[in-house]
Amino acid sequence: MSKIKLPREAWNGRKLNVSHLRVFGSISYVQVPRQKRSKLDDRSEKHVFVGYDYHSKGYRLFNPSNGKVLVSRDVEFIEEGQWSWEAQKEKSYHFLSYFGEEQDDMQLDQNVTLGPSKPPSPAHEESSNGSPLK
Repeated sequence: MSKIKLPREAWNGRKLNVSHLRVFGSISYVQVPRQKRSKLDDRSEKHVFVGYDYHSKGYRLFNPSNGKVLVSRDVEFIEEGQWSWEAQKEKSYHFLSYFGEEQDDMQLDQNVTLGPSKPPSPAHEESSNGSPLK
């Protein structure tokens, strides 16, 4: 059985180090800088690894929740997992139906008139020593 070697490996006699390469499409977590988060915010955001940046030593990452691509070096990879694109499509929110139900509860009765209210008249005032004021 013959071993196939890369040209560089045959020339140097050493195997290439590929430990820095990552699996495309894997889930990654990007660190959010302290300046952009409050005390109770998450310290990282979930992204999808899409490649390497050409102009810097960073990873290109896609955020499916907002559709933006960013470059970062502070990344943790979960190479065994992949983003579930079907689960993202199934999410739906029904804001309009919620607000429609609330409007029915807030309708005012037609017989009630809203206007300035009169302050209650004092029935009986007393001084600090307990005797009635006149």
